[in-house]
Amino acid sequence: MAFNHILKKTLDATLKLVELSDVDDSNEKESVSLLKKPQTKPTTAQKAGRDEPFIKINGYSVLNIDSLVIDETDFVPKVHLVFVDAAGEFNGTAFPKTNMIMSVYVKTSNSKFLPLRQDFLITSIRSMAPSRGGTDMGSTGVEYAVKGELFVPRLYNNVSKSYPNLTSRDALFKVAEELKIGFAENTVAPTDTMTWINFNTSPANFIKDVASHAYQDVDSFFTAFISKEYCLCYVNVNEQMIPGESDQTFVNYTNAAAVDLNSQAKFDDESGTVLNFLSTLSSSKGKPNYIMEMTLISDQGQILKSNGYKKKVYYYDQSLTSEPSEKFIDYFVAPTNTVGLPEDQILLPEPEGLSDIGLKKWMNIEYGNTHSKWNHARVTNDVNLKELEKIQMKITLDGINFQIIRGSVIPLVISQRVAQQVRKEFSKENYEEVLDQNESPENETPDKQLSGKYWVKAAKYHFDGSTKKFQTELFLARREWVPSKKIETPNV
Repeated sequence: MAFNHILKKTLDATLKLVELSDVDDSNEKESVSLLKKPQTKPTTAQKAGRDEPFIKINGYSVLNIDSLVIDETDFVPKVHLVFVDAAGEFNGTAFPKTNMIMSVYVKTSNSKFLPLRQDFLITSIRSMAPSRGGTDMGSTGVEYAVKGELFVPRLYNNVSKSYPNLTSRDALFKVAEELKIGFAENTVAPTDTMTWINFNTSPANFIKDVASHAYQDVDSFFTAFISKEYCLCYVNVNEQMIPGESDQTFVNYTNAAAVDLNSQAKFDDESGTVLNFLSTLSSSKGKPNYIMEMTLISDQGQILKSNGYKKKVYYYDQSLTSEPSEKFIDYFVAPTNTVGLPEDQILLPEPEGLSDIGLKKWMNIEYGNTHSKWNHARVTNDVNLKELEKIQMKITLDGINFQIIRGSVIPLVISQRVAQQVRKEFSKENYEEVLDQNESPENETPDKQLSGKYWVKAAKYHFDGSTKKFQTELFLARREWVPSKKIETPNV
């Protein structure tokens, strides 16, 4: 089984979450065997978080959920909940005044995957008149909009501390230990040993600062974020871009109720694993890897205007022994190309003049108390991460896809009948119409331009209370976009 591009956990979280006594995950723990034998009727506790999110605020079990969004697009996951308090109970003793924690649980159909289980610090509560159409919530019903972010105690405390003689990876590992969260990484070997100092700022700001100055070699650039699994993820993004063997994953269903509804379900093979990919192919219909909606997002022109295609870096290196006039260092930093790709697959702006757009960046005075690539790393990481924001693919999947996590890579197999429409502007209704078109072998042929591997830049997990359905929204990125007539279909 290959897990080449999976973020590997090297430290488990020890942070204690709020105990949810109403939740029974025994069905989840036994899901593998339950798939192969008839099941008894699940208890109320076993159904918690299965058909809809199980949410508690200050001891109050949230009912009449209008919508829930768990948002993994920022440094720390955020949440947005809208619900109706039909009986007026929440407005009484349950309204959070000192206990500002919202607990969320969503069940998974396979014990190989972690459920969605988070405690969020409530940052905002707003009440309004009920807006859900066609639902009678009673005359006393009040709709509440609740916002929050993943609760990690001491994440925003002021800290003054040094981490001597460590690489960026080891310094962040220490911070994760102190915060009692996990640590996950891909293949990394940074060469940036130094004394990292938190100058009376928060661990959150310190993590961002260390990641922005992380350095390994000319072919690497880094990012860091905290995942919904309470892991500080330290990612060499360029390593994720390198072509390689596709990964295997464990079988999953679009929702946990499938375990109860399909007692005769079998795994695709004896090991319970399948190839991990997303597709518009008819063979994927009804599975959590089927792409229900897809669109391209481009901010390339805006990023070229504000950041340029390349940056010229200036700084004064006090540590050099040469004459003062020779201590001024300047050079261009351009986006890194993915190792192992053919030359015609490298994305360059066209017409040629666009590649001349550049900015000058004065860094600072280098006194020799940081690693030798401190200034270079800051610009390189920023330039390359911006490169991944130029063109993105936004896709929507049915149910919660536990098989794909933020920071990993995922192959896409996009049929030509869909790809031709994606390159045009069209509505969701038109996209669904295209999916229902004739699925002949010719139409199912993978498109040579849009198919291939993508980096999972961000994710959102939605629940719609009116339809009682979950959906996963992924924001995928890649740097090399090639005209389909120039290359063969990527090997996924």
